Amino acid sequence: MTQKDHKIYGSVVVNTKGQIILPVEVRKEMGIKEGDRLLITGKWDNFIGIVKIDTLEGFINQMNWTDTKIDDFKTYKKK
Repeated sequence: MTQKDHKIYGSVVVNTKGQIILPVEVRKEMGIKEGDRLLITGKWDNFIGIVKIDTLEGFINQMNWTDTKIDDFKTYKKK
């Protein structure tokens, strides 16, 4: 998949704990494995994005977050 490609992997269901399971295909293609930290983002009041913390620099550039520093996300901790 190139940087400009977009893909729909299917849908997921939120369980009673608010958790979702990422489809196997997503985990394989994105190299997501147990213990990886993921950042959950939102845009336009109804869009949710998930990105691996270690790939944030390219993501920030694509989202045009010019006032955001990569270190802001590397130090993010659940409150």
